[in-house]
Parts: sequence; C-alpha cells; structure tokens
Amino acid sequence: MDKKTYYLYKTKFVTLLRTLSKKELSRFDHYLNRLYPGQKNAIAIFKTIKLRYPNFEKSKHMESSVIFKKVFKRPMQTDLDRKKLMNYLADLNLWLTEFLLWESVKSPSFERDIMWLSILKSKGLDQPFFLKTKSLQNKYEKQPAENIWHSFNLLKINHLHFFHINNPKLTIESHSLDNCMKQLDLFYATAKLKYASEDLNRKNLLQTPTKSFNNDIALEIANNNPEEHLLNLYSLLFKFNTNQSLQLFKKIKQLLICESEKIDLDDRADILSYLINYTSSKIKGGHHVYVQEAFDLNKYGLEKGILQKDGFISPSIFHNIINLGCWLGKFGWVEAFLDNHKRFLKDEHKVDAVSLAKANIAFEKSEYNEVIHLLRAIEFSDIHFALRCKTLILRAYYEQNQSEHLILSFCESFTRFIKRNIKGQTAEASLNFLRIIKKLTRQKKSKNSLHTEILNTQLVLFKPWLLEKVKNYKQKFTTQLN
Repeated sequence: MDKKTYYLYKTKFVTLLRTLSKKELSRFDHYLNRLYPGQKNAIAIFKTIKLRYPNFEKSKHMESSVIFKKVFKRPMQTDLDRKKLMNYLADLNLWLTEFLLWESVKSPSFERDIMWLSILKSKGLDQPFFLKTKSLQNKYEKQPAENIWHSFNLLKINHLHFFHINNPKLTIESHSLDNCMKQLDLFYATAKLKYASEDLNRKNLLQTPTKSFNNDIALEIANNNPEEHLLNLYSLLFKFNTNQSLQLFKKIKQLLICESEKIDLDDRADILSYLINYTSSKIKGGHHVYVQEAFDLNKYGLEKGILQKDGFISPSIFHNIINLGCWLGKFGWVEAFLDNHKRFLKDEHKVDAVSLAKANIAFEKSEYNEVIHLLRAIEFSDIHFALRCKTLILRAYYEQNQSEHLILSFCESFTRFIKRNIKGQTAEASLNFLRIIKKLTRQKKSKNSLHTEILNTQLVLFKPWLLEKVKNYKQKFTTQLN
C-alpha cells in the first residue's frame, strides 16, 4: 500500500460537516441513528470524526489510517482498506446532504411552497392545487419586495396557475395572466438595474471597461411603478453610479434607512457598500467632510448587522471603522469598539487586525515609536491590511524626521508592492501619496508649488495629513534671484 499520509479534513463530507452548528451536528447524529441504524461502521466513522468538532484541520487525528484503526480495530493495510473508508465517507456525505435538504424543507419558504404545488399537480389533485395557488398569490402579493426574486416568485406562482392543463383560460377574467405580465416587467426592471448598477460600480472602482446595454425600458418601468420601493432604489442606484452626486447619495441613504426592514440583508449590504465606496472615493479625493458620513454609514451597518457575514466582521470593515473613528478623534468610542468587537474577527485575522487597530490609534495619539513597534515585524496576509500597515509606518517615519535615505528606500519598495498587488482608484491614490511624500522628503520643490500640487491631485491618500505637513515644509537649496 502507498505509504503517503491521507488527511480527511478536505473530503466533501468533512468540508460540509464543518459548516454545521452544534445543534445541527446533534440533530444529524439523531438523523443517522433513526434512519440508518444498520450502518454501524459509517456511524462509527462519523462519531470518531465528530470528536474533533469544530477543529477538523490537518492533524494526526484526521489522518485516514488513524480513523480506520479506531473504527475497525486494526491497522489500514491495503488500498482496498482506504477505498472502503472513502466509500463510507461518500455515504455519509450523501446522508448529510439529505439531512440538510430535509432541514430546509421543514422551514416555511417559497421553495417548499413550490415543491408542494408540484406534488399536488403530479398527483392530479386539481382542487387543492388551485386553492393553494390562490392562497400563495395572496400571501406573496402582500409581502414587500425584499429582493429581485420576489417578482420572479410571483411570476412563477401565477404561471403555474394560469398554464395548468385544467385551468379554463378562455374566461373574461385573467388575473393570473395579467399578473404574469406585470411581475415579468417588475422582475426584468429590478434585475436589470441591479446588474447594471453593479457593472457601473465595478467600472468606477476598478476602472474596468463597461459594456453598453440599453436600460431605457427598465428605467421606464421604474418610473411607472413608483410604489415599488426596491425597484425605485435600484433605479436611483443606477443613476447614482452613472453620475454620482451628493443629492442622489442622500436620497439613496434616506431610502435605505427608511425601507431597511423591507429589504433582504444581502441587498442592504450591496446598497450600503455603494454608499461607503462613494464616501471612500471622496475622502481619497481630499473631501474630508465625508469622513463623518463614512463613519455614520459604517456605524449604521454595524448596528443593523449588515456589515457582519456569518457572524463575523471582515478585517477590512473592522479597520475602516477604527480608522474613521480615529480621524474624528473619537478615541474613547474607538477603544471601546476594539474591545467589544474584536471577538467578531475570525481567528486567522484577529491578531493582525487588532495590532493594526492599536497602531492606528497610537498614530493618531502621536505615539510613533509604538506604531513602528506594533507593525514592523508583522507580515499581513490581507493585501489591503498590508497597504494600511505600510502607510502607517511611512507616516510615522516622516513624523519622526527619519533620514531621507530611509524614507525614500521605503517608498521605493512600497511602490513595487502597490504595482504588484493593488488596482483601480486605491492604487492611484496610493501612488500619488508616495509621490508627494518623496517630494516632501527631498525638499526640492517650493512650498507654494507643493501645496498647489496636493490640492489639485484628485485621488491621494491622507490629503488632509499631507496638507498639514506642507504647512511646516521648508525648501532646501532655494535659488535667490537678484
């Protein structure tokens, strides 16, 4: 037998198993024992793996020969033994998939309603079928459009009702057919404007080319249905991403806050990200009045659970909140946020994120030695965290009046890092920042000229800080004109 070590933590079964909560794991255990009581070996393998929950990472406990020996009470000796183990894992994966599907069907959902309609239709139970479609029409028509699929779901219910083989189609009333046409329009318009908004957003952020699509029909449908809040919101987002303005920003922000409870969490997250990206772009352009707007949006997203995903806050969002709070001088709030919310960071990000947050707070408190002490030895795996780390160290060097050689050498390596890893507006703003730092350090340009250059640079990181540094700037080797 091949002596290679085989770990089970990347198998389909264990990959799926690691997503279960403790309650789900316990229910799956009961499910196996109730439905497959004769599968003693498979259940024993599951129980052996279960002991490692939730730490299924690479370890000797998850090695195939170790699991095999614990279950079968003898060493794994042949390739056939390994194949036997893998076949049991394949069965467990099938049963876990069945269990999760059963769990999802137990909860009320549109998918369960449609499944029940299909069962009624296949059984030829026409009267219960038509009663159920009428009930579902009333049910979903009363609900607000949480996402683009609301209209699609109504379209499907009305379609199933109208095109049932035993539905009398040639009647004066055609409520279901009329609804099919209406919901098709609403679905088309909402989905089209959502996708078009995302296409424009990508263009704005990544400076990628955007294809020209005709969105006039979708906009016309939106104009004719002002009561459709989600469609109206995506219509505004499309116009905003086409031509960003403070007026549209405020309209979208107000509509998001007022209609928040009616909108699906994923859609709320997308819309909020558009608004936050806009404020970020404005801040990079030197409009520091948007710092408060950005802070308020992040705080709102935090309080409403919009910025959390699967119970965690991303390192990028975590640091944005810290950074914005520091800029506004809200050190008490920031330190409380750090203490109370670091538990929402995933373990693999926690140490780096907390170190960077502490360094950012230290910088704003002018504790530059502490900044360098906290960051110098850290290698950030997250690219944008690494970018923030390097900008903090560079600004700390400048504040300490470190040597020209040290600062310029750091700038050169930093430039290479940006060109390798960063794109779009962030790359442009970062490179402009480094260009100006080098000019501040070399001191060859006049103060007025440098001040004007900073003001006129549309995208640059830390523009307010750069403008503050230029106030005490002194040009070297100035030429005196007689």
